[in-house]
Amino acid sequence: MGLLPETRGRLNNAPSHLQTLKINTMTYDTELFRRSDNEANKIISDLKDVIARYKKLSFTPEAIKLGYVPDADVVGCLISQYFDYDPEQIFEASRSAFEDLNYHSFNEELQKIWHKELSKSDETYNK
Repeated sequence: MGLLPETRGRLNNAPSHLQTLKINTMTYDTELFRRSDNEANKIISDLKDVIARYKKLSFTPEAIKLGYVPDADVVGCLISQYFDYDPEQIFEASRSAFEDLNYHSFNEELQKIWHKELSKSDETYNK
């Protein structure tokens, strides 16, 4: 550790104000994370309820019963509707999801493909 030699013994042998502050900060951070986790879990639970409700509203009972409607399809439909079918916003939501998974190189390739697709559509509309 980068401490001066004369302070090493004191910090190792007795708690200093700095060490106490670190302990208090860690306790606070742990509580903050616990509350954040609880809130995140509640949000995910709410989202699962929304997915189930939307699935019943938009798909036939037979398709649901047979397992033909995966949650990912329902979330995709919800995202499309939420963003009013705007491809740019849907693309950004997808990129954010992959970024959250740390798929950085995949995202770079996805960005290249997206720009290529946009340039194709620009050419089509500008004819």
